[in-house]
Amino acid sequence: IAEANPRERKLIEMDASSSGIQCAAALLLDEQGAALSNLILNEDPEQIADCYTEVLVAFAKNLERAGLDLGLPACQGELKAKYRDVGKNVTLPMLYGSTDNAAFNAILAEWPDMSGEDLQTAIQCLWEAVGQTLPAVMQLIGWTAECVQAYHDAGKRNPLQLGPLGTRMMVSSTGKLPKKRELIQRRGQNGKQIGSAIKTKVPYLGQQPTLGIPKASRALFANMVQSCDAAVMHKTLHLFNAMHPKAKITAIHDAFIVQQRYRDGIVSCYQQAFVDVFQDDHLSNLRDTLAEGIEGFPEALEMGSWDVSTTLKARHCLN
Repeated sequence: IAEANPRERKLIEMDASSSGIQCAAALLLDEQGAALSNLILNEDPEQIADCYTEVLVAFAKNLERAGLDLGLPACQGELKAKYRDVGKNVTLPMLYGSTDNAAFNAILAEWPDMSGEDLQTAIQCLWEAVGQTLPAVMQLIGWTAECVQAYHDAGKRNPLQLGPLGTRMMVSSTGKLPKKRELIQRRGQNGKQIGSAIKTKVPYLGQQPTLGIPKASRALFANMVQSCDAAVMHKTLHLFNAMHPKAKITAIHDAFIVQQRYRDGIVSCYQQAFVDVFQDDHLSNLRDTLAEGIEGFPEALEMGSWDVSTTLKARHCLN
């Protein structure tokens, strides 16, 4: 791509390096999550971080400690090549609304004959691996669940009044969560309504406390992440169109399809858009909105020390 003829009109797709983890890390200023989603330039500028492989490495270590042999190779390169989807299939659903079945599905997709105690051990090892690899992100999932619990205990309706699953809340052009929660319809399980209260396990910090919470707890976290994700996408398109008014660009979620000559341009626009969106404390804004008039509402989470502006140098955040 770098050496291609700039006059050629071949299209390339630039995809964010796990935009869900990027957004969650930015909300908490979590340096570990930022590094694993390529928001921080590695000491080796050619090395690209892969959070899914890191989850898988932690999973292999947990299995070894538990005495369960699933035949995972010791070589990290071979481990990634053969089993990366195990780490991806538990992490991605977690970011977009599923917390109770993701590990179960990820294990059975790779080892369909597993059952009984071995299955339970593998599931526990995989959840612990996610918590060990992305502790702040998992803490954020737990915090949003506690916020929803407090909201419902106070007799309030669903926070965000979500309606159909698969909706995405728009973030205002300033990057702040709007007080009027404007929802737009997007792809997904359109028409299926948020269900009633269920018992689910919400894993964070490597633990699995059981909470009697509505499905809205998962939808709150997913909407929060996807709201920020949508804001970054719209801001990226705005910046790119201003920089290249005659260029054609297609955006799908966190992927951008452009002519190869605009590769560096779309990366720089994504970097700037990300910094612009996350210059405000969205978590505090969200908490203040939900907590109004409710005693004992969960306190805001402690923020990390990561400087979001370092994203401007992170050339692999979109790759």
